Amino acid sequence: MKKQYSPLILALVILVLGVSQPSRAAECVRVVGYEPWTGQQTIDPAFNTIQTDVQLIMALYEPLIWVDNNFGLVPRLAKSWEANADGTVWTFKLQEGVKFHDGSDFDAEDVVYTYRRLIAEETASPASAVLGFLTAEGIEAVDSHTVKFTANTPTAELPFLLSNKFALIVSSDDTTAQIKNKANGTGPFTLDEFSPAAVRLVMHANPSYWQEGLPKSDCLELSSIAESVARAAAVMAGQADVLLAVDASTVISLGDDAKVTIAKTEAGPLMMMWMMTDVAPYDDVRVRKAMKLVIDREKMVELALLGYGSPGNDNPIPPSSPAAYRSDVIQQDIPQAKALLAEAGYPNGLKVDLYTGATDLYPGTLVMVQAYKEMASEAGIDVTIIPAPNDSYWDEIWMKKPFTSLYWSLRPPSSALPIAYTSDAPYNGTHWYNKEFDNLVATASKTVDADKRGDLYREAQRLLAEDGGHILPMFSSVVSLMREGCSGFQPHTSVNRVQYQEIHCD
Repeated sequence: MKKQYSPLILALVILVLGVSQPSRAAECVRVVGYEPWTGQQTIDPAFNTIQTDVQLIMALYEPLIWVDNNFGLVPRLAKSWEANADGTVWTFKLQEGVKFHDGSDFDAEDVVYTYRRLIAEETASPASAVLGFLTAEGIEAVDSHTVKFTANTPTAELPFLLSNKFALIVSSDDTTAQIKNKANGTGPFTLDEFSPAAVRLVMHANPSYWQEGLPKSDCLELSSIAESVARAAAVMAGQADVLLAVDASTVISLGDDAKVTIAKTEAGPLMMMWMMTDVAPYDDVRVRKAMKLVIDREKMVELALLGYGSPGNDNPIPPSSPAAYRSDVIQQDIPQAKALLAEAGYPNGLKVDLYTGATDLYPGTLVMVQAYKEMASEAGIDVTIIPAPNDSYWDEIWMKKPFTSLYWSLRPPSSALPIAYTSDAPYNGTHWYNKEFDNLVATASKTVDADKRGDLYREAQRLLAEDGGHILPMFSSVVSLMREGCSGFQPHTSVNRVQYQEIHCD
């Protein structure tokens, strides 16, 4: 039976999206996200940290290289690139005839300015952790449409690392203050005025966009609804055209409803729980191992994601990936979990608090933590779930409380491992410091031979899974909805990448 949305929910959706807002042009495509707009979002790519930032910035700015759903590299503002024999010097040829929104020409100086700004200490962008192989002197314009990057070590995956979510090209004429307040990218849409306090933003097609025939819509309207049922009801009520993500239960309830088109990826966002390894009881590796062994991972995928996902092995690479350290799935082992807890001094079990969002941080989060609570109880672990407001979760809970739930974007090993798990990682929320792991990741990043590099990354994954404070039971598919009459939107395995230029609605 298909889910019926109550008149109250439909009325609330219409109120949220249609009242006390600037009038919208009829031709606007209305795209709705899933994280609440809190007044903290930014349009500065250097600080593109949360999903609401991604939702806005990806319409306005572009990278040198796009990454497809299989992590293949696709030319964007860079049309080609090549490296020297040892991977220390990379030369990029840039697209010609590209203009920024203010009418100025895009050239090599803009690329140099963008990357020097990202790695500058005074900028304090999280991108600096991913771009540690670069120095300001190693980024130079060869001519107006050629840029050379000289890495301080061999960097075999430099093109992919350059394409991180912060590395969207800004104009060399714009200061940080200007970038913060006025969008001036090369992207398919333009924004006349930005206010962090806005709950809805209307953007217009870039009349000088360099890709012929794009964007396919004259206007783009971006907003967000955090509650999953209300989000789906917005499409059914004709108040939204595209939903960036919906939960699996909504997909099942819609069945074969002709009013919507469902699009999905394979393994996508990492669904996780993080323990601070310097806070008791998580400072004991035996406790950490026990808290991982209580999980029936296949069952959790069915419960929380209704099959729209795949199991994980407590590291950021899916077991189905050729880059994974193991292809089988860690099995639940309650007797071993109990034995480890007893060895650690908890023969009668222990009590822990698990913080999560009051509503789904990402579709399926709440069911995941409830399922974890039930599974952990079999080993004597009493989990108290503490819900916190979503609009302040990332500022007040994540990386501040010792045991939290979260989701993360899918990345390959070269960027997934250093961004959150090395000792100097900007998002090392588990406070896990392992020199052997650090050395493996650092050595892998310098290793040109692909097979040897892969082996190093796989060994690093094993260490993280067995010793780290990172519980990753599953990867979610990204499931999106489009209303009848709309086409051109495909979700990405990485929620940090969104493309709007192909969307068209009748």
